[in-house]
Amino acid sequence: MEVAEKGTLSRALARGIFAPSERWSLRVARRALVRTLAEVARALLHLHSRGLVHGDLKPRYGIARPVAPVLLADWLCV
Repeated sequence: MEVAEKGTLSRALARGIFAPSERWSLRVARRALVRTLAEVARALLHLHSRGLVHGDLKPRYGIARPVAPVLLADWLCV
């Protein structure tokens, strides 16, 4: 089992990780957010192609990792 050191997407949003700051501009922040959302969409597409549905997708169930892709957790497959 993999350890998720970066926490959840919910925590990242609360910390403002996708907001512009001294570290990065609005363009870079938006690019990071879009890339993260694309990773979640890709994971859902993979599930759906195998006949699975997550059932309760929320930011707290997206596990951020230092290296992409985002992991989806708390399965309530339908």
